[in-house]
Amino acid sequence: MGCGTYPSIANLGKATNKLTTLSIFPASSIAHVGDNISFTAQGESAGDSAACSWSSSNDQMLAATGQGTFLANSPGNVTITAACAQQTATSTVVVLQSGYTAPITIKTGGRYSGRWESLDPTVPAVTIKTDEQVTIEDSVVTGPGNLIVAGGEKSGLHLVIQNVIGIGVDPRIPNKARGSFLTASTANSIDVNHCSMQGVSFGVSLRDSTPTYLNISNNIASDMDDRASDGNGGSLLYRPLLGHFVQVGRVKAISAATIAWNEVINTPGKASVEDIINIYNSSGESAANPLQIHDNYLQGAFSAGNSNYTGGGIITDGGSNDPQQADGFVDIYNNQVVQTANYGIGINSGHDIKVRNNRVVSCGKDKSGNWLATTWSNGYALWNGYNTNQFYNNEIIANAGGLIRPNASGDPMRADIWTPALSIPLDNSVQNNQFLAGGISAPTQLDEQNERIAWDAKLLQNGQTLGADANVQP
Repeated sequence: MGCGTYPSIANLGKATNKLTTLSIFPASSIAHVGDNISFTAQGESAGDSAACSWSSSNDQMLAATGQGTFLANSPGNVTITAACAQQTATSTVVVLQSGYTAPITIKTGGRYSGRWESLDPTVPAVTIKTDEQVTIEDSVVTGPGNLIVAGGEKSGLHLVIQNVIGIGVDPRIPNKARGSFLTASTANSIDVNHCSMQGVSFGVSLRDSTPTYLNISNNIASDMDDRASDGNGGSLLYRPLLGHFVQVGRVKAISAATIAWNEVINTPGKASVEDIINIYNSSGESAANPLQIHDNYLQGAFSAGNSNYTGGGIITDGGSNDPQQADGFVDIYNNQVVQTANYGIGINSGHDIKVRNNRVVSCGKDKSGNWLATTWSNGYALWNGYNTNQFYNNEIIANAGGLIRPNASGDPMRADIWTPALSIPLDNSVQNNQFLAGGISAPTQLDEQNERIAWDAKLLQNGQTLGADANVQP
């Protein structure tokens, strides 16, 4: 028995005895309501695709019309199954509403709503080029590349994205990866709230800015994928650009910055992401006014098929000996990290970083009992990974949970915390952390499941809602 896996928010269906000798082309695809979409079975036992039995996980959305052809009737996520010579294989389909418009470029401020789709991985669905206030709301964006790309000019970008669905799709070009939900630079103010992101390689990438305001809150992301396409609807192990739900890179002295109340759920075997939240050579304004990362639920930090995985839940990253460039003034608290193949929460660089009152719970395996965790996984880490002189006044305090990883022999072992940079002279401290009681088998699948239950209860108790509302449909 394995010890933990859960359905993603964007449930793409359940595979049935998928064997290596039978496959479906394409392995994943996108269609619009009203489209006919055809599939072929490939493999040594497949024979004539017309002789196979074809079925849909939801006939209301995607109905079989015979011989591997389906009619898209309504939007949603569907799995089709081919049964040939007592073997089965599956393919996933995202059905979108018809009525998408071509990519748009915004050069003046205002409020914008629409349904924008790019078919070219080099062309964003939405491009923003102005310092004026722009709000994108009640919208859907989709495509095989970056969905929204925004850059300020002189005074800096002022951008609000709210109640927006973003769907990343396979670019169908060998060695080309999917794009981001939002890539922004030269920003003065960024607010991304109540959005839903599916199948993107990046959620929000904010770079090279000195903003006065940053808010990334109440968003949902599911099955993020930073692997390159094989050109045939499948994925390679190659990852051209390591993906993150949020990366704040070279963003300095943010006077008001919050990353909170977000939910990320990735499914083993489908998803690939590096650090879910990565703070790279970035900082809050001061110890009294830090960059706050709190009350996020992050489940599934791994890369499918990658045995040398270096990502995890939340990390400060990017070594610099320059006080103006190093990470600093970050407060990480009340987060939950569940099911990680490497670390849970790590202070890997910077100064004045607080990790407090978080929970990391990972049993290290998928539902089939295969190891997700690497032999160097740890729940929490205090490590001057870049060996800089800007690593001081950091603390890991009053955290909880537990993590299991394989030892060198492949047997389970506890690895709750690793603190090689613990230092009294540098005021790097670790204290009052409480980890799950029990023997070598803890934490268990039940512990992982309980974290999700606790998260749902916390949302209800605090009146928090997540993602785009029901009035926005893909």
